[in-house]
Amino acid sequence: PAEIPKREYTFHDLDGDGTQDLLIYVNGLISTVVGWKDGKTDEGKSYGVTLCEDNVLVEKFSYSAVETWHHIFRFANDGDTVFSNPKEQSIVRLKQTPGGWWRTSSTDHYAEFDTPITEAEAMEILNAYYKPIPLDTKPISEFQEP
Repeated sequence: PAEIPKREYTFHDLDGDGTQDLLIYVNGLISTVVGWKDGKTDEGKSYGVTLCEDNVLVEKFSYSAVETWHHIFRFANDGDTVFSNPKEQSIVRLKQTPGGWWRTSSTDHYAEFDTPITEAEAMEILNAYYKPIPLDTKPISEFQEP
C-alpha cells in the first residue's frame, strides 16, 4: 500500500513584510507558500524547499536523470503578495552532473550555469546556507481561514 503523505502547516514571515505567510509542508518539506491579501489566503506557489537560517530557502530537485539542481534563495519584500519567480531573490543556483559541479555567476533566476566549480566548493556553498530551522507545525486538517 502507498504511504499517506504527512501534511502540516505553520505561519512564518518569509519576506520580512511583517505578515505571517502560510507554509504547507508535505513529508517535512515546504511544498507550498501562500501569501495573504485582504486578510485571506491569496495565491501561492509549489515548492519542495527547506527553510534555513535568515529566511534562506534551499530547494533540491532532479532536473533530469543525470542532473541535480540546488536553488538557494530568499523572497523579496516587494509589496507583492503573490509568491512567484520574480519574488524569488536567488543567492546562487548549483547544478551537479556526472561531469562535475556548476554554479551561476549571476543572481538572475534564469541565469545559465556558467561557472565550473569543484565538489569541495559546492559543498562549502551548500553548507554555508543549508542550516534548517525547526518550526512548530500543525496537522493540515486543523487549518482554518482566519
